[in-house]
Amino acid sequence: MTRTGPSTAPHCVPATARSPGRLASADAEVLVPAAVSYAIGAADQHRITARWIAEAANMPVLPEAEEALAARGVTVLPDVVVNSCTNAWWWWTLFGDVEADAEQAFERVRRAMRTLVGGMLDRAEAEGVSPRARRTRWWTSAFR
Repeated sequence: MTRTGPSTAPHCVPATARSPGRLASADAEVLVPAAVSYAIGAADQHRITARWIAEAANMPVLPEAEEALAARGVTVLPDVVVNSCTNAWWWWTLFGDVEADAEQAFERVRRAMRTLVGGMLDRAEAEGVSPRARRTRWWTSAFR
């Protein structure tokens, strides 16, 4: 699977919990719902124009909405994957794997996330499932 995208965002669309419609309909390639769980439901998903949703909140996209989005070609990156490097960065810093240098930390996170997300998307595509279904399969098999 070929994935391309901008390395920096040209602009941000501010939104609050009181204006979810504005966020959902933002003209963007990547939508990052953060801080509010269950923010995108089946009734809201039709307004989303982004091709990617990176869940920064815990479970902001409801399952029915995710199914409808997938049918429209919108990929939802699961929250547990998107948020994984925040914890990794903390441990890398604590144990001295990265210095207290923003550029070094960003580079390490960038490499790790590209590997993690790329691998998950490749496996999901090979198995014909959504990224969340692939993550769930891994999660359940890891703890058997």
